[in-house]
Amino acid sequence: MIGVTYSDQARILLKYIKDTWKGSGAPKVSMSFSDSAFGKSPVADAKSFMEKNGITNTPDIVVALNSLDMSPQLLAVKASAPDFIIMNHTAAPSAVEAKSAKSAGLDKTVLATINWGFGEKTIELGGSAVEGMLGTVVATPFSEDVPGHKEMKDFLIKAGKDPAKTPVNFVQGWLTAKVLFEGIRRAKGEVTGESIKAGLETMKDYDTGGISDKITFSDKSHKGVLGARVFQVKSGKWVQVAGLTAASAR
Repeated sequence: MIGVTYSDQARILLKYIKDTWKGSGAPKVSMSFSDSAFGKSPVADAKSFMEKNGITNTPDIVVALNSLDMSPQLLAVKASAPDFIIMNHTAAPSAVEAKSAKSAGLDKTVLATINWGFGEKTIELGGSAVEGMLGTVVATPFSEDVPGHKEMKDFLIKAGKDPAKTPVNFVQGWLTAKVLFEGIRRAKGEVTGESIKAGLETMKDYDTGGISDKITFSDKSHKGVLGARVFQVKSGKWVQVAGLTAASAR
């Protein structure tokens, strides 16, 4: 894993909610996901974190990823008045849920997304409805300027492309390939799956130039990254609101 797991991303958002909460009583949080292995993957761990950290878990919101209107599901939880909804979707359903939340009268509820719901496409599709949305993601987008972006920007400019219009998924893909090639470089003898694995397991505090937290693998753990940043949509752009935050151990 070169990125923060879905469960850890959910914990990072919950930790941010807990640390910045200024309301009366405990913050109330609903989880929103599809009835799929992907959708449900962080839910149990997020609920366990809520229970241990004094966060009230309000009812789940189970949606179809191809839904064009999630108002019925959101109206069903309106009586619980969640302060936050953490979504595990891709960009399009994240935008649909943001619009549906407005239609359902959940104007004071802050939506938050992990990984695949984060990005420029969510803002493009959701418009003003996603203003204020929180999010966390594996790789730092080009809207933030970090040293690790330079080689990517140089490559894009040489190819006649605009880094400012390049999605965060490009950054994540580049980082994934870079780490793989580092494992190949460290492989001893014939380059095989096993020798690459052994090479990767020698990586300790591998510096990605601010694209992600430093990466460490060992023969005991392939969970390379523990921390991620938190962003919020402000004036139509993802803006960092919290630096690297870790939510679990290897």
